[in-house]
Amino acid sequence: MLHEKNPPTAVFTETDRLAIDLIGACADAGLRVPQDVSIVGYDSTGICELIRPRLTSAAQPHREIRLEPFRETLIERHGLDLGETDDAIVSDHLR
Repeated sequence: MLHEKNPPTAVFTETDRLAIDLIGACADAGLRVPQDVSIVGYDSTGICELIRPRLTSAAQPHREIRLEPFRETLIERHGLDLGETDDAIVSDHLR
């Protein structure tokens, strides 16, 4: 794709790791990031700050993704609604 007559001007990758690999592939193909190709990763890992050029990355809401099924279970099975808080005291036995 990078060696095509008209290579892409922007790429959104599935992970930051793929984005970093793509930055290297662009350099090998003689393309400059971000001047010739804009690259965006998806993970927002700490490595984004360490590489040059810095990688723009979309953050995944890991905490919210993990908590949502728990919240739904509390509401559906036990009638408890935590609202917007992440804090709760829960019995060690839920039935």
